[in-house]
Amino acid sequence: MKKVVAKKAKGNKVSEEKVQNKFVQKITPKQITTVGERSTMPYIAKSDLIVPRIQLMQAMSDKVAKDGSAKAGELRENLVNDMIADVGEKVTVVPVHARTIWLLTEERQVGKKVDRTFKGIEELTPENEMSPFEEELEDGGKLVRTKQIEVYCLLESDPTMPFIVSFAKTSLRAGKKMLTQMYMKNQASGLDPSGAKMWIASKQEQGDQGAYYVMDVGFSGLSKNDEVLTALKWYKSITSGQVKVSESSHD
Repeated sequence: MKKVVAKKAKGNKVSEEKVQNKFVQKITPKQITTVGERSTMPYIAKSDLIVPRIQLMQAMSDKVAKDGSAKAGELRENLVNDMIADVGEKVTVVPVHARTIWLLTEERQVGKKVDRTFKGIEELTPENEMSPFEEELEDGGKLVRTKQIEVYCLLESDPTMPFIVSFAKTSLRAGKKMLTQMYMKNQASGLDPSGAKMWIASKQEQGDQGAYYVMDVGFSGLSKNDEVLTALKWYKSITSGQVKVSESSHD
């Protein structure tokens, strides 16, 4: 066995040890500094902070069908693919804010295939609420509108940052249940929209083409005062445009 030879470096607090012909840098406690000691912290605009999404994995999702990094029915965070909840597992959240949008997609028949291009989103307003779900375009294409409810929420287990939970198509009903609790039941009980916690989970359904998963939600108890105050702080940041939304689920 080779003898370990330690050699002190001159002029600093770093020492190197030659272990099995490799140099390993050892950092002494005196070298470790706190964030407060940094003299040149970069300027980071709050609008550059991205609010991630909690996505429901389906059999045809890229993470399931292509790379196998997830399985259908899981709830996963879309930026780094962290699992939020396993299949059917309930996770409790504190609702912060909600909005309803139209997802706009342009469809064109290309041979035997339908080419779909995401064209953006529109906030739902009294003026466009009754817009048709499909609209023929003059050049032969078709504009398709999909209603989506988006709820900003905090995880009860880790309220340090908000997530967005989206409800569309077969999961739209769950989104409506969430809105009803936030803006009708809570108000009737004298509560803030964040005053009641909700659980979210995946639920398996059967269709003509086999099994698929939908979102489900339910009441999970009253929020604590500190949870409501934290939600209010994030509500102000979100509605003032100080954070950016991850739009990857719209692509």
